[in-house]
Amino acid sequence: MWRRWLIYIVLFFSVIVIHAGCEEKPVKYQNTFIQALEDKPPEPDDTLLVWTTKDIFTGTTDYFFEHETTLKLKVEVINQAEVIDRFYEALTYKRPPDLFLLPDEFVGLFSEIDGFVDFNSYLNDHGIYHDLPRALMDRYVNLENKRYGVPVTFFPYVTYYRHDILDSFGFPSEPEALAQFIEKQGNYFTLAKVLSEDNLYIFESNQALVQLGLRTSYPFSSDYSYQYTAGSFLQVTEAVALLYLANLQPGISIWSDHGQWLLENDQLVMFQMPSYGADHLKQWVPEQKGNWRMTDLPFGLSGMDREGSLVALMSEKSHYKETAFALLQAMTRDQNYHIFHESSHPMLDQEHLTLYYNRLLSKEAEGRPSMLDLYARRHWHNTMFDINKGVPLTPLLFEKTHDRLQEEIKLDQRILIEQFVNGTQEN
Repeated sequence: MWRRWLIYIVLFFSVIVIHAGCEEKPVKYQNTFIQALEDKPPEPDDTLLVWTTKDIFTGTTDYFFEHETTLKLKVEVINQAEVIDRFYEALTYKRPPDLFLLPDEFVGLFSEIDGFVDFNSYLNDHGIYHDLPRALMDRYVNLENKRYGVPVTFFPYVTYYRHDILDSFGFPSEPEALAQFIEKQGNYFTLAKVLSEDNLYIFESNQALVQLGLRTSYPFSSDYSYQYTAGSFLQVTEAVALLYLANLQPGISIWSDHGQWLLENDQLVMFQMPSYGADHLKQWVPEQKGNWRMTDLPFGLSGMDREGSLVALMSEKSHYKETAFALLQAMTRDQNYHIFHESSHPMLDQEHLTLYYNRLLSKEAEGRPSMLDLYARRHWHNTMFDINKGVPLTPLLFEKTHDRLQEEIKLDQRILIEQFVNGTQEN
């Protein structure tokens, strides 16, 4: 029990710092943790209660609740600004929600917390989670080998590009060859510079490239080491600084009228988006059918959309664990249909997309969701705010972010390492 309260304290201060640093509006839910006054658990009712930051249940679960169970479904959508406070507080309820769904970017805050089911005891050789890539599933296994979460929606991030235009300039246009080419900073810079001379753009903005790194990679390793000072994220920040120095700053947003105009006029010829991006292309530029392909992210980045992908946790106090787990499997099949079944797309001159998605999701992630993730989120949120204000994109800007972040986390990082890393090794 003392371990749980230790982590409560770490989380308490993390959430306070994040809310204050991001200047979010105060909410009526406070970070107070109290034990239930009665030891006797409440009698089970006939309702499966789900708390989620995004309602993916309404209208998609009718068949399940008509044919698979007599329970009723109640869904409460939690404001994302309140999700840590609300979920954390709910663990003390005598009747907490049966299921909690939240974005991957927040799930690390619950990775070492007691009160959630270990899904290892629910996996079998015939369920959908057995068929998912291990690299995807195992990112939600903590240092004690407890599988505290399972993925429900997962959108691999990819690069969309105009293969016809790249080919006309003599650059690689086949997905595998282009992936190898843009993995190197120098090649990416050359591609950006050559095409910019004809007013063609391979990225939206310098900010978008930094945001790409933040949305697809984890700031901490499984042993709580900070890792944005090396690896693919370092490649991103170095490339962004190089592009800025060369005055390659498109300042485009694909969601703006100007960005849409550039797409329509064959000038925005490459961008990054999760795997549903092809559907947007079909809506935006249907006349460009067959001119697009997808490939890996630049600079060695690889991952899914941490902001949009949902992870499920299950309360140990749930009276309906088997039904809740069956519901999760049904939702995972439904929500990721294009990942499992769509081998082609009318906008893409490309086949075997399901195999491609499987390969992306099978790549080992650099790091894991972490109890320290919100510290990184706040510091990089502030850096992005400075970039949007026009602060020069120099290596010094990123070095200062690293230094401030690592200085602030030192105490909590040491506590977590001593408790979970060293403690696990001793056991």
